[in-house]
Amino acid sequence: MLNERACGVLRAVVESYIEKSEPVGSGAIVKSHGFNLSPATIRSVMAELEEAGFLSQPHTSAGRTPTDQGFRYYALYLVHPVDLSREQAQDIHRAAYSFEWLELTCLMESVSKSLSSLSRQASLAGLISLGSAPIKKAQFVHIKDRMALAVIIMANGEARHYFIKAKDDISQDSLNAMTN
Repeated sequence: MLNERACGVLRAVVESYIEKSEPVGSGAIVKSHGFNLSPATIRSVMAELEEAGFLSQPHTSAGRTPTDQGFRYYALYLVHPVDLSREQAQDIHRAAYSFEWLELTCLMESVSKSLSSLSRQASLAGLISLGSAPIKKAQFVHIKDRMALAVIIMANGEARHYFIKAKDDISQDSLNAMTN
């Protein structure tokens, strides 16, 4: 487990990276997250997080970006879950158990649709295979009014593609925002 200072810095890096989709520097963290620490101290904590595998640095003069391990830690320990209403919980339960699943991919599709509907945000759900490579990049391409193509590039160079059907019209700008 990380100490309080490291947790704060990791949270700030992940949230800034999610917002701007670019490496995050220590000065930006001090300005945007109100730390009472110097940029040098933040850099030191970021270096420790990099050594521990939570952050990476694309090149020497760049800021840091979260790794898969950093995103996972953020999701598991730093983000507080929102309480669902009884109705929302029942909707998810109905979606997951409304029929017998012939394939797990059907379950993932249903879960993704339910989460997207409840959050009114784009949602991807999938199964993780311990032998599969991590995702390196995801790109979304507008096909027509309510259809897009997701191209997922894995760290091992493998490319996967999925067609996405949306409930409402989607624009390339909104797809670009999801990529960032």
